[in-house]
Amino acid sequence: AYAARPDAIDVLGVVVRDRPADALAMADELDPDYPSVLDPDNAVQAALGTPPVLPTNWVLRPDGSVVRVTDPLVFRDPDQVAAAVEAALAGP
Repeated sequence: AYAARPDAIDVLGVVVRDRPADALAMADELDPDYPSVLDPDNAVQAALGTPPVLPTNWVLRPDGSVVRVTDPLVFRDPDQVAAAVEAALAGP
């Protein structure tokens, strides 16, 4: 729902540690309003230095830096996503 907001930044889902068929089945079921890609070799996770915990959420800032969103770890509604994005974009 956040990705569909007119003021949302672009959202990209990265599927890690999942079989492609399972990821596609979940995407069919959930019908997200954002694109998702498969990362079967966990290259994105390795590049970000992400701990082996899922889910992880990141914001890519306009300057190319990335910020890991840990509060909340799991979003419950679009307003939480918007607040986390705003804080990540405004923070140091």
